[in-house]
Amino acid sequence: MPDLDAAITYGPGGVRCGCGRDAHSNLSPCQEGPTMSDIQNPTGLSDYDWLEFVAFVWKVENEGYEYAAENYSPDFEDTGLPVDGDDLRDLYHRYFDAVEIWAETVGTQEAVDLHNNHVDEARQRRDDACLWGARAQNGNVLTCKSRQGAEFFVKDPSWACVALLHRDVPGGEWTEVADDA
Repeated sequence: MPDLDAAITYGPGGVRCGCGRDAHSNLSPCQEGPTMSDIQNPTGLSDYDWLEFVAFVWKVENEGYEYAAENYSPDFEDTGLPVDGDDLRDLYHRYFDAVEIWAETVGTQEAVDLHNNHVDEARQRRDDACLWGARAQNGNVLTCKSRQGAEFFVKDPSWACVALLHRDVPGGEWTEVADDA
């Protein structure tokens, strides 16, 4: 299978849940938990970038620095922040202790919940950016960066996708693309 960078989007028919909370997966039910306003960010980074950094630090703890840097580098909003090389290593060393202190301050479970909410928000942002998709028989939408990626899912019967989808703007409504288009 080619590298298609696809993902399942959220909610029935590929739209957000609508519960009003931060983005979360439709693969798990809505639940109460901390919101992004509870973050208590101890740095000058945006809340999103802080949680992206926390995710990276936790990957380093589990996988080792080199593997995490190669496979899970941060996807910061601030394009001036480093995502690889010596500059990322410097950022890692500068804020590493802040992650531990932060987790103790907000509480371990809340830190994990905030991290999980962030992962869902990041996934939602990636999905919203995709303009192509394929609707599966169960109503879920596989989002793709390209028409070629979406067509792959529709043409391959093992994916059980029934329609090629497109939207004009990121996060917009899906429309079916006719077979001859």
